Amino acid sequence: MSPADRREDLERQINYLTNYATAKGYKVAEVLKDIASGLNTQRKGLLKLFKLVEGRSIDIVLITYKDRLTRFWI
Repeated sequence: MSPADRREDLERQINYLTNYATAKGYKVAEVLKDIASGLNTQRKGLLKLFKLVEGRSIDIVLITYKDRLTRFWI
């Protein structure tokens, strides 16, 4: 997949999840995005997500597919 295709796919995912959240009545606090391998656990957006979850700043995390977050699940 080319970088342009990845960005376009990412924007489609963001639009889908934003619409889903709105339909469910969720307040979208922040949209975090990374264009990088799911093997890379040091991505800026992923690390920020971990901090938000650990600090209980957010209640719900929406993702299109779990492998979009990371390739490894414990």
